[in-house]
Amino acid sequence: MDRPLDHSAVLAALDRDLRRDMPALDDHATVVQTPHVTRHVDPRDRGWSGVVWSQVDEHTAEAVVAEEVAHFRALPGDCEWKHYHHDAFLALPRYLVAAGLRPGEVEWVMVAEAATIAPIPHPPASP
Repeated sequence: MDRPLDHSAVLAALDRDLRRDMPALDDHATVVQTPHVTRHVDPRDRGWSGVVWSQVDEHTAEAVVAEEVAHFRALPGDCEWKHYHHDAFLALPRYLVAAGLRPGEVEWVMVAEAATIAPIPHPPASP
């Protein structure tokens, strides 16, 4: 019997496994968890750094954003702050822009039951 995809469970797993408890992406990086954010930091010039999870509200957003922006400004390279449509505090992007950050391209997370996805044919081999 087919069950509908449990969107709440999928989003909870995304938040837990790939955001709040995200592992470091490589040996040069560290992941730091605070009560309000999880940050991934790669101190190399071309390493990837950013806030991957945050839990703020109208009382904490300004201070947390200021602290994280100051932290990342001290590092080389660019950083980003991941904000998802399902995040509880929908006003966060306004605080990020007010702190001098600019929105990047919209990214998508797409989920499906593996058994429902048609096989993808392999491209023909090159001669």
